[in-house]
Amino acid sequence: MILAYADQRSWLGIPNAWDVLSNLPFLVVGVFGMWAMRRREGTCPIPAWPDRWAFIALFSGTASVAFGSAAYHLAPSRDRLVWDRLPMSIAFAALLTLAISERFSRRWAQTLFIPLLLLGPATVLFWAATGEIRPYGALQYGSLLVIAASLVLFPRRAPGTTYWVLGLACYALAKLLETVDTEVFRATEYVSGHTLKHIASAMGVWCLAMLVRRRCRPATLTT
Repeated sequence: MILAYADQRSWLGIPNAWDVLSNLPFLVVGVFGMWAMRRREGTCPIPAWPDRWAFIALFSGTASVAFGSAAYHLAPSRDRLVWDRLPMSIAFAALLTLAISERFSRRWAQTLFIPLLLLGPATVLFWAATGEIRPYGALQYGSLLVIAASLVLFPRRAPGTTYWVLGLACYALAKLLETVDTEVFRATEYVSGHTLKHIASAMGVWCLAMLVRRRCRPATLTT
């Protein structure tokens, strides 16, 4: 079922303009995260496998969400929703890999990264073929639950727990805003909950991009 979103205003000929344009932060965050990885490739202490590749999958998936989600909101349909969810499934798989590597076992992360990366899109294609959304929902919410549990139950293996906590908080806020889409629009008469959801979700990934930037920051020279 395709949802009817609260804010259906057009602007400059763009239908559902604010739900379309609010995807721009995904592109900005994804590009920034990729830049942070590439700029310091030779000195960044993040292990190449699987952590560095998982971060690349996260940031490239996030950047791709900007295009898939914008295309969907321009003309919501089941077919276009597939292109919205495919890059998100890659980002969730990458997040889960990073959480396993950082809080539990890098060896397990090395083993699971490729299967998870394949599983994500497979759940979307399965939904598209059958209408069964539960595998995709299990990947999305299961990943977030595993990440939250890992932050509580396992000691950190690298600095940056605060960035993870803030990222999860942003995503929790995004899911809340998604459920009160209409109520936010009625209250503000300007912006909808779904538009703000896009921004909050992008901010969650921004927290991890800042984590990469902090870890890969060149050492300051002293005299």
